[in-house]
Amino acid sequence: MNAIEDLNLNKQPDLAPILVKPKQYLFDAPLGLWPVFLATACFLFYISLESFFSAASIWGLVFILAIPISVAHVWLSRKKRKQQAVFLETYEFPSALKDEVAARYPHLSDEQLVSIIEGLRQYFQLCHAAGQLMVAMPSRVVDVAWHAFILSTHLYAEFCKNGLGCFLHHTRAEDLKESKPIAQGLKVAWLYACKWEAIDQRSPSKLPFLFALDAALAIPDGFDHPLDNDYATEDTAAAGSGGCGGGCGGGCGGG
Repeated sequence: MNAIEDLNLNKQPDLAPILVKPKQYLFDAPLGLWPVFLATACFLFYISLESFFSAASIWGLVFILAIPISVAHVWLSRKKRKQQAVFLETYEFPSALKDEVAARYPHLSDEQLVSIIEGLRQYFQLCHAAGQLMVAMPSRVVDVAWHAFILSTHLYAEFCKNGLGCFLHHTRAEDLKESKPIAQGLKVAWLYACKWEAIDQRSPSKLPFLFALDAALAIPDGFDHPLDNDYATEDTAAAGSGGCGGGCGGGCGGG
């Protein structure tokens, strides 16, 4: 057994991505209460409608009409996000992604390749949870899988539409004009990865899965993230050892 195989064997117990939903998804617990809110809004609308015909208050009617419309909009938005979350949790990635990663890193076992693909799933889940914020990619080996997925352009575009509601662009660290976007994106990734795995982001007992993966798999050109880091601080000038970024909306770049 060579040194790389021995290192991978010793690190194998750590390779267990946590793919459960974050504890604070907004749509989870409150979702069952929305029918009650809708019923209340409709009742208020009925009472106000009677008042309108008696008092002819057009502005009062407009205000009351806005209540059920707003409630319905919020409810539908949260329902859509829940559908997206389920899609991300159950999506079957193309087998070609594992082949692409294996071609670049032939020392990886099939079990480790599966963990990498699940790491890619978790990255997309973190992007979904972060919304409009740019989320940097903490893992080089997962980034290779992401690159391979992007090359299947139609499949990737459909995945983004169904799972994220927007096209998740990829921006290499080398293509950014300054380090601040990647630094901030890495902090966002750290924040949501720690929330996802119930890790104290300021006093972590371990690295989140995506931050630990490259070192655990002895990826030669991987990103090395120390446990004692400044990712949770307010200083965005120094945020670790690199990464590739992606993001939806205002936080995303082309690429």
